[in-house]
Amino acid sequence: MPAAKDNRSADRKGNLSGFLAAGRRLLTWQPPTRRVIIECQGVVRQYRVTAGPQRAAAGVVLFMAVWLGQSTYATLAYDSILDSARSELGQVKSDYLALQNQLVQERTHSSELADAGSRAERAAAELAGLRAKLAETEKEVARISTERDQAAALQATLVSKVDAYQSLQLAIASRLEEPLRKDMKALEDSVTRVGLSAGNLLGRDGQGGPLVPISTIEAMAAHNGGGDCKAEVASALTGDAVERREKLRQLVASLPLGRPIGVAEITSGYGRRIDPINGQLALHTGMDFRNNIGTAVTATAPGEVVQAGWGGEFGRQVEVRHAGGLVTRYAHLESVAVKIGDEVKAGTIIGRLGNSGRSTGPHLHYEVLVDGVARNPEPFVQGRGKNVQQAPRTGS
Repeated sequence: MPAAKDNRSADRKGNLSGFLAAGRRLLTWQPPTRRVIIECQGVVRQYRVTAGPQRAAAGVVLFMAVWLGQSTYATLAYDSILDSARSELGQVKSDYLALQNQLVQERTHSSELADAGSRAERAAAELAGLRAKLAETEKEVARISTERDQAAALQATLVSKVDAYQSLQLAIASRLEEPLRKDMKALEDSVTRVGLSAGNLLGRDGQGGPLVPISTIEAMAAHNGGGDCKAEVASALTGDAVERREKLRQLVASLPLGRPIGVAEITSGYGRRIDPINGQLALHTGMDFRNNIGTAVTATAPGEVVQAGWGGEFGRQVEVRHAGGLVTRYAHLESVAVKIGDEVKAGTIIGRLGNSGRSTGPHLHYEVLVDGVARNPEPFVQGRGKNVQQAPRTGS
């Protein structure tokens, strides 16, 4: 379209230049004076035409000719010009649409740039947040590192204290070994002396176990992982030994060991004898203690009263059931001070010495039964190491 405009401008400029050139020639033209003779209705007229009118007429003719030529050219070129204008208009529309598309693309690109900018801002904010978290993490790592160092120092201190404690445990275990051994030996001897088994009696309550000397610590520690567990093994063994000693003490305390009466003469012991009533050989199942009527009779061990009252040939009697299936019987009493179901302790007065039942004189008949079978009471009476006055066996 711009090219067509340029062509038309060039044509116009060419026509104008030609017209101007023809006008300049017309101005410089010097025609001769002419005579024009006109006859009209028999009348002849003569006119003189000088150079000026001739040039004027020629100019008019030239102008009309140029104007006619231009009009003719314009008329003939109208369709071409219109087609060119239409082509130029189409090109303008095409350029407009292209520009519009370009504008849309630019706007889209601008939107994308704006989105990219927004994303960049968000990314920058996230990056700042990550940096802040990184700084916090570094502080936390530093704090944990410090705490770890402190914990390591504390652990070293604790290890040192544990080592010292283990050494102390070993020393204590070594010092306790011999006293514990002696105590348990004496206690077990007290039980064995009366014909009982400490293992069996403790087993009745689900208790007991072998005595393991503390001197086996080294071997057991080596078997269980080395020297680090010496103190643990020592503590365990010492604890077991102390526990066993305490159980033995409780067992011995629960046994009827000792005298059922104060200072008294033993007039008849356990075993075969000549019966003082009928003079025949018979088995005496207890011990007889002679003293004055009304002398206090006490329980020889803690237990529960299972019999209190008249007992046939035993006269007035009291029976106390103790731990381990043992029962003590106190017969020929003058009076009974307890009733069935009473809980008594060692030393509790259960009655008064008398002469009831099948008896020849004031005395206490004392029996110890193990699982219902009478045992010789003498080892029980002497079980606590006290001296008992022994008299000749005369009838009672």
